[in-house]
Amino acid sequence: MKMRSLLSPLIALALTACVPTPLFRDAPTEPSPSPSAVAAQIEAQMDRSVLWGGMVIALNEYEGYVEIEVLGFPTDTQARPIPQGRDGGRFIAIRAGGVDPNEVVPGRFLTLTGRISGEREVQLGEQRLTLPEVDAREIHLWPHDWNTRERPRISIGIGVRGGF
Repeated sequence: MKMRSLLSPLIALALTACVPTPLFRDAPTEPSPSPSAVAAQIEAQMDRSVLWGGMVIALNEYEGYVEIEVLGFPTDTQARPIPQGRDGGRFIAIRAGGVDPNEVVPGRFLTLTGRISGEREVQLGEQRLTLPEVDAREIHLWPHDWNTRERPRISIGIGVRGGF
């Protein structure tokens, strides 16, 4: 009986330690549509809360705000962009104030939360595109080597594991 009373708190503590800490305070509760899906029906998506990830294409600084053009990718369960995933379309993140232009550079990956606030027509080569604009509330820049680091090869569980 005494063993059972000791095991219960230990199991609860172990399970609590496995729960990831949320990265964003304003993350939407349901999955976000891709930027290209939002662009296809922008009026119906206005003011929708989104969590999007992608790669910075360009940074434009203006007085009082910045615009970050991003190539969107799907995100994993930890809100990291999946570069091997399907291109989700481009979008413009608008951020009041500024960002460090030495950190937000083309090729850098980010994840953000915000609300759809409008649309923008852009010329991309011969193609004319409509890009959704998102009022970026929270932006997380991923380390430069985040997707090339080798992940730890640790697993905890009960069972049999083998290999050749």
